[in-house]
Amino acid sequence: MGGKFILLFFFALLAVAAQGQRLRHIDSLRQILDTLPEGKEKVFLLKEIAWAYKTSHPALAHRYAGQSLRAAQSLKYPGGIADAKHTIGMIAWHQGEYDKASRNFFEALSIRESLNDSLGLSRSYNNIGNVYFRQGAFDKAFYYYNLALGMRRHLKDSIGMAYSLNNIADVETERNRYNAALSKYRRALELTTTLKDLAGQAFTHERIGMLRMRQGKAVEAAAEFHLALGLGRQAQDANAVARNEARLGNAYLEMDSTARAVGLLRNALAASRKIDARELQADALELLSEAYARQGHYDSAFYFQKEHHRFYLSLMDAERERVMLSIQEQYESEKQRANLLESQRRASRNQKFLYIAVLIGLSLVALNIVIRYRFQIRLTQVLQEKNQEIAQQNESLLQSNRSLEQFAYVVSHDLREPLRTIGSFSSLLARRYQDKLDQNARDFIEYIVMGVGQMSQLLDGLLTFARLSGQQAMLREKTDLNNTLAQVLSALRSEIRQKNATIQLDFLPTLQAHPAQLHQLFQNLISNALKFNDKENPAIYIGYHKNGEGHHFFVQDNGIGINSRYFDKIFLIFQRLEKQQYSGTGIGLAICEKVVEQHRGRIWVESVEGKGSTFHFTLPDD
Repeated sequence: MGGKFILLFFFALLAVAAQGQRLRHIDSLRQILDTLPEGKEKVFLLKEIAWAYKTSHPALAHRYAGQSLRAAQSLKYPGGIADAKHTIGMIAWHQGEYDKASRNFFEALSIRESLNDSLGLSRSYNNIGNVYFRQGAFDKAFYYYNLALGMRRHLKDSIGMAYSLNNIADVETERNRYNAALSKYRRALELTTTLKDLAGQAFTHERIGMLRMRQGKAVEAAAEFHLALGLGRQAQDANAVARNEARLGNAYLEMDSTARAVGLLRNALAASRKIDARELQADALELLSEAYARQGHYDSAFYFQKEHHRFYLSLMDAERERVMLSIQEQYESEKQRANLLESQRRASRNQKFLYIAVLIGLSLVALNIVIRYRFQIRLTQVLQEKNQEIAQQNESLLQSNRSLEQFAYVVSHDLREPLRTIGSFSSLLARRYQDKLDQNARDFIEYIVMGVGQMSQLLDGLLTFARLSGQQAMLREKTDLNNTLAQVLSALRSEIRQKNATIQLDFLPTLQAHPAQLHQLFQNLISNALKFNDKENPAIYIGYHKNGEGHHFFVQDNGIGINSRYFDKIFLIFQRLEKQQYSGTGIGLAICEKVVEQHRGRIWVESVEGKGSTFHFTLPDD
């Protein structure tokens, strides 16, 4: 593109990437912009200015990114269009507009794939991973993060590698693999420290802090958030500053240091409003309500809880529109699928007629050559048309599954938020008027809070079931089921101790499997064995042997048992046989069946009422 563009590229890169100097050079970049004619150089510089503004001044960032996009479109410059869409997506992501961000990420990815733009693709793949991570589709997120990491290693893009390592560690954290996550976080920290990338260091310390909070180590988490906050300030990253003020405030809440928490959360609220980071605003409002409630300042607690609820309602119209779009896409996909199936049936009938024609042709030797030739031409056309229809159908089904997964996520999110509001206000009522409520009123509030908790569990189960139902392929890996079972028993340690249960284990094999799904399978079965048990000393046996079907596992208990007439029903969603005495959602065993089906196995139960149950499942030997 010429020496001028190369010089401009390095100047813009220096101005945008140098953490402490970033915003100081914006005026210089804008002065250069005014001297440039319409062309690719101007597209690039507009995008770089938008990138520099993305966390601190999102409105300006959107303006410059939009100008970059329009300029690239007028030039018919696909690389510039992809870069502008990627930048628009990142600005929206920082504002919490995840649907808008996702659309732009996928559009940028499509263009970059057609251009075979390795650097751009590595960025797009990482952001697609973020989209799936946000939806809780951790396997897909893990796949795209690793894809991006591999490309970045090949390109020797150290900053990009650091962010991919952080993202992969986030997935490991969600899978409760804390040691693996910490190892990757520390590797990312080494890279960003060597590169003197302050924003990258802040990001990594923040992620480590979140892991420590997940482990219940609030003091260690606070130290990490404090480091991240200082580094974010040095980097002039307004979004990082607001995030870490909120996270540090939450850590202080966990340590019962409410006065310090309130100050930080107020700062986070003001900063998030300034940069229009909507999810951060919602989090800060809710945490402020909790902080004031702990201080006994219930009027302030009610005020911030109402503000949180009002803020949430202001976003509901956009969410509802997105839900309706998902429903419409699902409907159109199903309609298209039905049309394709009907077309296939017609093609099948045509083939039958053609086969009959072949038989007739074979009996008519004189006309055999001509008829067979024409038949082959027609058959080839039919097969080509059918293959095209099948390919279209597969793509339609993939789109439908993506829409269904997004729909499940949105429904879960939108229903959970009102539940949190109900639970929060109920808890505030109980605290504020504790001395003024009679026993009936306190009981009523307790029932409300319990109902909110049960509904939240139900939504979690529904979302898990929906993801399993829509999953077409699994990323399998070598899985030591002894380690999986150890993690499950560790997670259920308090329930086992409370029930005074004894657990007997067989030695389990190592298989190619989906580790998170098998973790869920064992956890659901063992949790049920503990829950549905009325004995003073519950006994659970997790057994294994190899047979003709492959690997045969079972979970045996001495609990309440199940009547044989319910054996087929218990694996159906929402089927709860003991609704009064035992809590539950009626989804756990349906999830178990889905997991086993995903692994091409089968599951069944043997039981005698009053004497216990044995849940068997098989996994193929492959």
